Amino acid sequence: VRVTVDGAVPTGDAIETSALPWWSENECNPGTVGWYGQTNVTHDGVDALASEPMVFDGVCERTVLTKVSGTGTLSFWWKLDGAAADELRAEVLDPASNVLSVVIRSGAEGPGWAATNLTVTTGAMFVRWTLASGDGNDGLLPQAWLDEIQAGITDSALDYALNEPGLL
Repeated sequence: VRVTVDGAVPTGDAIETSALPWWSENECNPGTVGWYGQTNVTHDGVDALASEPMVFDGVCERTVLTKVSGTGTLSFWWKLDGAAADELRAEVLDPASNVLSVVIRSGAEGPGWAATNLTVTTGAMFVRWTLASGDGNDGLLPQAWLDEIQAGITDSALDYALNEPGLL
């Protein structure tokens, strides 16, 4: 299922990686889109992927992930509007869901865009970005954005898992 919202910006187009497969998970409101392509808040001035804003002040997570194979670096821009207890995590996971590397951005770092890199090791890996709402008592409803994801993956082609359920 391909999902588009807000002007019909496909997920891959919004983050400049249309060749990669994308899935979204929304722990807060199961059955709804957790992340979507939009044109209102962007780093590149064109479009970006946005998390659905949290709709209540409580502990919650919204996740978007992709699958790659090969070795290299994934670079991207991200932005988080939220309280100090809120965080945006980027993780590389092996097929058994073991976290191999992680980068965390806290709401305490401020709302501006930041460039970040993740290292991907040899083999099929998942890359997951998760917006996690903090303590639930701060009165702020966090939202996050991803833009300009560049897959500098070598040694193997990208894994085109186009028949996977939940594909965005």
